[in-house]
Amino acid sequence: MDKEALKKRIFAEGEKAKGGVNRFLEEEKQELSHEPERKVEQPQAILQKSEKSGLSFKARKARRCRFFKTAKEKTEAFIEKAAAHAEERGVRGLPERKFIALKKRKKVLHAFVIPCYGESSYLEACIQSLLKQKNPSPIYLCTATPNAFLKRISREYRLPLFVRNGEPSLARDWNFALEVGRKRAKLVTIAHQDDLYHEDYTKAVEHAYSLYPDASLIFTAVQDIDGMGQKLPNVAEKVKRILRLPYHFTHHTEKSLWKKLPLLFGNSISCPSCTYVTAHCRRLLFKNDYRFITDWDAFLHLAEKEGRFLYIKKALLSYRRHEEAETRKQMKNKNRLKEEKEQFRKLHGKFLGGLLAKVYSLSGKWA
Repeated sequence: MDKEALKKRIFAEGEKAKGGVNRFLEEEKQELSHEPERKVEQPQAILQKSEKSGLSFKARKARRCRFFKTAKEKTEAFIEKAAAHAEERGVRGLPERKFIALKKRKKVLHAFVIPCYGESSYLEACIQSLLKQKNPSPIYLCTATPNAFLKRISREYRLPLFVRNGEPSLARDWNFALEVGRKRAKLVTIAHQDDLYHEDYTKAVEHAYSLYPDASLIFTAVQDIDGMGQKLPNVAEKVKRILRLPYHFTHHTEKSLWKKLPLLFGNSISCPSCTYVTAHCRRLLFKNDYRFITDWDAFLHLAEKEGRFLYIKKALLSYRRHEEAETRKQMKNKNRLKEEKEQFRKLHGKFLGGLLAKVYSLSGKWA
């Protein structure tokens, strides 16, 4: 059943129920208005009826009202439960004969969505770091490669798993994750399955948003770690911290030029640390044209639109660098250099863009 038909059915059922209640109240009103007359005309009949039930007319009326009130409360509770049950399983419509009205669920402030791919040995560590947040947020899993491993994780941690039909793609997977979060929260963090989040991450993001509700993007500093979770020195991240200096002046970061300035010389924002304010994010935020600079292109788009960029200077994300990471794969097959060169040329022209791309590519050796 499509959305419009579902709305019409709900309206029809509501009107039907409303009509029934109105008829009942009208009958009761008429009965009450004729009650004294009946007592005079048929005292014996009324006495016998009262003796059978053991209640007066007013008591019987009050009992019926209580019944209707209780029934209404039970119905509303059932609708709420059914809506939650349907939403968790991704149900869009119900069979005609088992029709029930679904009540719209209220959005929470913040949610984590993890785009899952394959069987990552780091996924459970990521989930556990999200479960340890001081300000708990709901967690959702989504994937284009469903498998027994992900189903087990979903079952063990009691996390909803959403499956996207189609070929795996970085941009499509992130867009799908953003849409899953958009329907359930105002702020959405697309958590990367290999990384770890500090227990204060949600608390800091929600606090920043409370101070500047006009924000479109909230992000933090990061600390690099290896496959074993040990801290790594990273020259590239230190350079990015310098590039992010304009973001320290939060009262200016609603201006397009101020937001765009740190992005003109490379991607200075760490994608896994980002929380997106869904009200300011278009659908299909991430373009499928790229495999490596997908996030950089999205940040440049957001920089040109309304909304403030909020930078949290504390490192609240542990960014894991290992050989199986998608970043490493793109660096090996030289996709990174090709895409970065194209982006720099868009921003600075052919000559200067090519020169900056060559210098920027050296950061890969320091990472």
